[in-house]
Amino acid sequence: MSIAAEKINENAFYGVYGLLESFEWLRHSVDPLIELWNTCDEKGQQELVKDLFGRFTFVDGYQLEYIAKDIYSKIVDWGFAPPNTLISAVADKDEIDGSIAGLQFIKNKFPAEEGWKESYFVPSIVQVANRARKNDNIVLFDDFLGSGKTVKNKVKYLKKVLQERKVEPSSIKVVAYAGMEFGINDVMSECGLEVYSPIVLKKGLTDFEDPSSLPEKINKMISLEAKLGAKFKKLKLRDHSLGYLGSETLFQIQGYNCPNNLFPIFWWPTFSDDTFRKTIFKRAR
Repeated sequence: MSIAAEKINENAFYGVYGLLESFEWLRHSVDPLIELWNTCDEKGQQELVKDLFGRFTFVDGYQLEYIAKDIYSKIVDWGFAPPNTLISAVADKDEIDGSIAGLQFIKNKFPAEEGWKESYFVPSIVQVANRARKNDNIVLFDDFLGSGKTVKNKVKYLKKVLQERKVEPSSIKVVAYAGMEFGINDVMSECGLEVYSPIVLKKGLTDFEDPSSLPEKINKMISLEAKLGAKFKKLKLRDHSLGYLGSETLFQIQGYNCPNNLFPIFWWPTFSDDTFRKTIFKRAR
């Protein structure tokens, strides 16, 4: 056993220290940050990681309070009010996800003196599809709208059940704490619904890098992803390259499950040898 002290590379020290100084929320993830930094084989990869952190949107509890109030204000601006308004999580029946957690958080932003009751908040898409009545306003809520695939599927299901029940709602709209710009536009275009998100996000590489340098930056990211495990449980890394469906997301709400649209280097749980990583964000499966 050696008693020699382990040396710290000066450039590595200042690189990690600079990130901790710049982003207070990273100070709770020192070990995962160091591990991510050490995963980089070259300075260019480290510079890429630094750039991505600089484009990151991290929402803490105080910020989330304002975002939830913003959503309440938007719903009121639409003219939606009790007793013919239902606000529903997009979760499937018996599923626990971010939309349920988010709905629980925002419901107390709707004042009782305006007639809002807990019964106007519905925990699943299945329940709201079978409960809505003629001329109801339906608001579908998700904590994060990524590619738009999930919301489009839920809207399709909702419309199908309502049609089978011969129920025609007054309006259907979608709200989210945050969403990817391309996903929001896709939902509005394909579903013909208004979508409101207080935070609208660009793709972390494609929408920031010069077109001439973009292929090089993507290749650097792909080389980092090559160090990750090809599979974890039922997940395949190839389906999450650059984030699910190539979303290139840089977003996290404090205390929430991270979206799978996030670049996998920030949350994928294993290395290529199937050993577990220390990750900056967590995604429970």
